[in-house]
Amino acid sequence: MPSTPLDRRLVSVKPLTVPTTGRSAPLQVKVTAPVDGEKLPIIVFSHGNAWSMDGYEPLVDRWAAAGFAVVQPTHLDSRRNRIGFDDSRFASIWRVRIADLHAILDHLGDILDQVSGLPARADHHRVAIVGHSWGAQTTGALLGARVLDEAGTP
Repeated sequence: MPSTPLDRRLVSVKPLTVPTTGRSAPLQVKVTAPVDGEKLPIIVFSHGNAWSMDGYEPLVDRWAAAGFAVVQPTHLDSRRNRIGFDDSRFASIWRVRIADLHAILDHLGDILDQVSGLPARADHHRVAIVGHSWGAQTTGALLGARVLDEAGTP
């Protein structure tokens, strides 16, 4: 496979709102992609606790420069939503995070349609879901990982 220059021009579009239900704040995402290239694989990146769609810029820009379209949500636990550990909603935010990723996948075409020129260049058959810290746990849970106690009970 030929190498990809990492000095490519990028485009980032935000905030894009994703339809959801049962969420106390709108689900917003940021899309970052190279301005050129075809058949771009898609990465959905779930942030760690308290971060947002605006974090991880060096990593996301590197992925985009390498030829990926990257979608970053702002989960409900983001600092910008002001839901602290003492908030009654915090105990179930992990479920909302998983629902966020489902919503992004369900509306991926609509999300990418909002970035000029990207829909025809994105490869909807090559989608990776990744995350950092709590985002990695969210991704694992979305893909079927379950936490069990010593007796094997979820």
